[in-house]
Amino acid sequence: MLYLYPDRVSLQVRFLPKDGAQVGEQSFDLVFGRSGPPGARRWLVTSWLPNGFGVAGPRATRRVDGIDLRPTSSGQGQLGAAWLALPAGLLGLGLAARAWHRHRRALRSYKASSSTRG
Repeated sequence: MLYLYPDRVSLQVRFLPKDGAQVGEQSFDLVFGRSGPPGARRWLVTSWLPNGFGVAGPRATRRVDGIDLRPTSSGQGQLGAAWLALPAGLLGLGLAARAWHRHRRALRSYKASSSTRG
């Protein structure tokens, strides 16, 4: 149980796969609320949110679309940290281009305003 109020309860529910299943365990946060007129109130699910969705547990084979997701014998994943350089580089390049463009626009605006004053 995550929390409990007079008209609201939150629970965490976990689904465990059968042995050899192609999916990992899945957990969800459920929120129940009381609804209806007094005297006939019932508990209804008001929210169902994934929490750790698709996390492969020890019971899962840890294969998705033919890709082995288990760590190598060295304890590291199959993709190295160098793969983070590509999205980081693209993000940095985009931010640099945006800053350059803003600088050029501000410089043009400054030159235009200073030429009308003098």
